[in-house]
Amino acid sequence: MRIPDYQTAELRRKNVRLAWGLAGLALFFLVTSFPFWTGIFRIVGTQAIQ
Repeated sequence: MRIPDYQTAELRRKNVRLAWGLAGLALFFLVTSFPFWTGIFRIVGTQAIQ
């Protein structure tokens, strides 16, 4: 497979930078939402016990 003519080196760098940025954002969301989900499971668990 060859690289299309319209994808210059600059456009490829921008795409790679965007991909890394999105991956970092997804990782940030995953890490920061962990306390939220553990709290939800704790609440659901205490409701199930009662």
